[in-house]
Amino acid sequence: MNISDLAPLAILLVIAAIVISVGSDILNTVRDSYTTTGGFGCNNTDPSNCSYAYNTSSSSLEGLEKVADWQSTIGLIISAAIVIGIIMTAFR
Repeated sequence: MNISDLAPLAILLVIAAIVISVGSDILNTVRDSYTTTGGFGCNNTDPSNCSYAYNTSSSSLEGLEKVADWQSTIGLIISAAIVIGIIMTAFR
């Protein structure tokens, strides 16, 4: 284990952030398309009228938000594990 092990993990975290960002944007557009057209039976004032597609896209957006909230913690834990591994191998 050495410092060069951080590069692939850093790239992985950047790709995950991009995927979460683009996915959130797409889901937001999909969800908004169900609120702007009257044929889908959903308005923002009465959630009981919301269609299945609107509810699903809203739940998906909430899930992506939770994953994004934990991304910095996951990156910190991975980095700490690699640093601890480097320190342990240096003192053997």
